[in-house]
Amino acid sequence: MKMPSLRNIIRQFTWLAVLLAIAGAFAFPEPGGTLLKPYVVYFLMTLMFLGSLDIEYSAIKQNLKDGKKLLLLLASVHLATIIPLLAFRSFFTPEIYLGFVMIAVTASGMSNVFFSHLIGGNAGKALVLVSLSNLLSPLIVPLLVKIFAGAEVSFNYLEMTFTMAKLVMIPLLLARIVTWLKLKPLVKHWSPYLSFGAMTLLIYGVIAPVVGIILNNLVLSVTIGLLGFLFMNLTFLLGWKIGSDKPEKITYSLSVSFKNFTMAIVLCQSLFSPLAALPAIIYSVISNFMLAPIQMYYLFRRRE
Repeated sequence: MKMPSLRNIIRQFTWLAVLLAIAGAFAFPEPGGTLLKPYVVYFLMTLMFLGSLDIEYSAIKQNLKDGKKLLLLLASVHLATIIPLLAFRSFFTPEIYLGFVMIAVTASGMSNVFFSHLIGGNAGKALVLVSLSNLLSPLIVPLLVKIFAGAEVSFNYLEMTFTMAKLVMIPLLLARIVTWLKLKPLVKHWSPYLSFGAMTLLIYGVIAPVVGIILNNLVLSVTIGLLGFLFMNLTFLLGWKIGSDKPEKITYSLSVSFKNFTMAIVLCQSLFSPLAALPAIIYSVISNFMLAPIQMYYLFRRRE
């Protein structure tokens, strides 16, 4: 039996590194949290850069022909969680509600492409939806936050737009330059190692500074977790309903329910407050605990 390469081992067990990073953040929040906090933006941009290398603009153009379905999917990604969230608006402080809104309207997670491929979805369609959602997020997210949370919390609309444009567009431009210089194969060779390191440090760096807030607000954290689990399952079912066959159902369920949580965390921590980031952090923990057993199951099934 052929032994898997180190690259494949790292790619397959990134979920374990994420769970260990979460555990490490709770066990040893200092001094690592303080040391890493100034660099979380760069870890996120590294992940966005690596994800942008896979964007195929010809595929996006081709899928634009089915504009109605694509528009429905984008609306589901950015708006579906808002509808049930409005029913709980009065139960939370403005900061916590703002954090929920950030999660609700944020873009689809880049890892959905990998998971779609892993569990029998359509990775090509996942890439198109995830790419468009993230490319449009600097325009969509600040506008939706203004509409749904502007009355609760004042914020600088232009600053959020500029920050998001920086987080999305700089990695995108770097990816295009790397492709133009024909360096893409070299970067792709090292991408599992870079992604592994950036993801682990990012998760540790965003969770460690707020461990005290989580532990001092356990009831609130559990409540957020339960609502997050409910919302993710509702949007998962919505994505399943939109798909026309099983691969599409898998793809759209993942893409609509599992968001770019790290983007929401970084935005909340840099533009608002650690407390506002609490919903996104709880969401991130839940999503990783939900996806880890799924990834484990399919990886071991493939080896049989």
